[in-house]
Amino acid sequence: MTGSQFKVLGVEASLVLLAGGLATRLPGKLMRQVGGVPLLVRVYRRLAPLGIPCVLSVREPLPNDVASLIPAPQVRDEEHGAGPLAGLSAAAAAVQTAYLFAVAGDLPDIEPRVLQALAQRLVRESSPGPAPQAVVPRHSNGQIEPLAALYESSALSAAARRVLAHGSRRVSDVLAEMRTCYHPITPDDAKCYRNVNTLADWEALVQA
Repeated sequence: MTGSQFKVLGVEASLVLLAGGLATRLPGKLMRQVGGVPLLVRVYRRLAPLGIPCVLSVREPLPNDVASLIPAPQVRDEEHGAGPLAGLSAAAAAVQTAYLFAVAGDLPDIEPRVLQALAQRLVRESSPGPAPQAVVPRHSNGQIEPLAALYESSALSAAARRVLAHGSRRVSDVLAEMRTCYHPITPDDAKCYRNVNTLADWEALVQA
């Protein structure tokens, strides 16, 4: 499939890998090797079977040796220091598909099936009422995963720009401005949302 024919269960979408975080608790974590490749490359390869276009959201250009392993354009944050929201804003404006899957680059166990479930939920919620503009996974304790979610590209771009213009950097403020549907995370899928933030997280990953 090519161009606008890239779809996940009927939803035309791109993959946005978020790789622009400062990682203050574990500097350089996305470039750390796991299974012989950088963590960011591992995440890309786990989701590549979706067969959809990919965009890399970055703060600075990736090292050439890493970029060469991910055949995707890099989109730089328009507003430095604004966190993931700046990355989402820039990437949403750059993609060529109606929807995008935003996925943080530090989710080593993410699987295509959890994104496919979001696409299925979008399709179910789109009839008879208006389609959601965001489908966001939510744990049973109420914690949400906005950096592993499905968004309508144009709606996300507009909402993110409004929120940033008002001085906020919180993705939750963007969700408040969109038609947001929360998708329950099953116990079997909870491991897919494990992220790597600390040295202890990293050690657990490489020892698994």
